Amino acid sequence: MTTRLVAAWTRYWFRPTPTLDLAGARIVIVGMALYLLLPPEGDLGRLRDLSLLPDQLYDPLPVLHLLVAPIGWTYRPGFEVLEAVYWVAVAGGVTALIGLFTNVSLLVFAWANVFLQAFKYSFGEFHHPEGVMMIGLVVLALSPSGRALSVDAWVRRRRRGGAGVAEAGPTEATSSLARWPLLVIRWVLALAYFSAAFHKLRVAGFDWMNGHTLQYYILRDADRWAAPLGLWVGQHYPLILALSVVTMLWEGTFFLVLVFPVLAWIYVPLGLGFHAGTWLTMRAGFFQFMALYAAFVPWSAAYRWCVEKLPFRRQSTAGLTARST
Repeated sequence: MTTRLVAAWTRYWFRPTPTLDLAGARIVIVGMALYLLLPPEGDLGRLRDLSLLPDQLYDPLPVLHLLVAPIGWTYRPGFEVLEAVYWVAVAGGVTALIGLFTNVSLLVFAWANVFLQAFKYSFGEFHHPEGVMMIGLVVLALSPSGRALSVDAWVRRRRRGGAGVAEAGPTEATSSLARWPLLVIRWVLALAYFSAAFHKLRVAGFDWMNGHTLQYYILRDADRWAAPLGLWVGQHYPLILALSVVTMLWEGTFFLVLVFPVLAWIYVPLGLGFHAGTWLTMRAGFFQFMALYAAFVPWSAAYRWCVEKLPFRRQSTAGLTARST
């Protein structure tokens, strides 16, 4: 019995998976994190403002204590340090995006992002999109996400080609360590959504789905952030009522994609539409969640489809084959 459980556990987490699937997720997730870090989304100004606040408002998170422990457990970084860490994050993000020294770059990028985010959270304001993104970056840093679509992979192919060693194509290359990072990201998303649904039910019960709660928040945020679409949606109660029910059902059952992966074709588009809708109606940005959906995309299958179906890809592949012979 124990042997079968271990085998099932290993098969679930470490089944050989195309490295292209993991690399595609790396590019999307790191690209989004880098975009949110750079101007105009970047927040050096916010870091400067926070660094000027008095110590009475500063309550560092345990993770920040751990990160500054080599200097001093109670050390509070000033703006000069924060700015230096910010630019380290930018440099690490760029090299992680192109896959140059991928794992080292990802570790630097994840560390710097966690450092900056932990500092911002140390003043009592918390938001979950940044949290799930930090988890995603750490997971990618511990994975073989640079095995494909990277400068590292290109250099490795060049070296092996020079030695006369054949290498699998981008869709054939697999790794037993390429599956678990994608699964962890999927589980994090599912748990985050289930937690949101559970919190709604715990606080308001099924009354949350009567439409009035969602209508209040949409109209409040649409007015606050000048979102015309939100003001329009907020005036149509039947639409709000339907959105309330769909939101609760979608969040509460998102975990089903972990049991029945084919349901991702329904839940992922719904999720993208949901987060795009919250931005358009409430200016609530959940871009980190949208980027993490890259863990559901079968990038290797999409690549194969492009090679087989798109005319220019077939012609270019045929040309390369003819030249090689």
